[in-house]
Amino acid sequence: MSSLFRLSTTGAASCRVHARRLLSTAPSSSLNIEALDKWIASEKKLTVPDTLRPEHLSSLYATLPTRDHAHSPPTEGAPLGYGHHLVFFHPRNPESVLRWDGTDADFCPPEPFTRRMWASGKMTWKATGRDALRIGDSAVAVSEMGQVKKKGFEEGGLPMVFVKQMIKYTKQGSGQVALEEERSHVYLAAPANQRPTRAGIYDVYSDKRAALTLWSLLVSGLPHPDFSLKYLPSATTLFRFSALTFNGHFIHLDKDYAQKSEGYPGARGFL
Repeated sequence: MSSLFRLSTTGAASCRVHARRLLSTAPSSSLNIEALDKWIASEKKLTVPDTLRPEHLSSLYATLPTRDHAHSPPTEGAPLGYGHHLVFFHPRNPESVLRWDGTDADFCPPEPFTRRMWASGKMTWKATGRDALRIGDSAVAVSEMGQVKKKGFEEGGLPMVFVKQMIKYTKQGSGQVALEEERSHVYLAAPANQRPTRAGIYDVYSDKRAALTLWSLLVSGLPHPDFSLKYLPSATTLFRFSALTFNGHFIHLDKDYAQKSEGYPGARGFL
């Protein structure tokens, strides 16, 4: 699987990526709309403090294929690299509270919307100088649920819930947000007889190939990048990056699950 990374530094530094894939799902007539609407109306907020540790960044440097000197140690006080915050500020949920596919449930809608896919993302670097995130800093990430959209809920449609998560990163002791991030996921409703348990994850989907009706990667609305990189990550790269980001989603870790249960051509990465 090839990956494409583009970054524009025109004006406020920002980057955006979109992806879409459609799967078979539960009929709209079987959904608990009342429970979903109640969840949408509820307030959701998550605060995660962290320290931008040089030791953790050293592992990231050794993982990314863009470094000429992969084993050079990060420099205390140097600006944090674009996107490097992704290996920090993750929820530290025990495995017992994760969803069956290994995903965190903090901003996930109620069942049967258990199948999560990445939809789009945007990062905007807001601060410079002493307010910018630097290696060794302590900082805090505050996540809140933004816009939620329901699509395909008409009779015969493909019900989907689009959830936008808004995250603000601020250096400890600073009054200015250093980085704003938007993460959008789409959740599809799995039929009741297709929601696997942890013990039987491979035995549930009777027609795994048929579950994938359309798969495509879309990158649109981007400014012209100042630089771009295209590469083919290995299974080792995907595993290491998932570990660094504390991401237990099976599609990043298990090729058989990604292919047989989710219809992907292989294990997926979010580099």
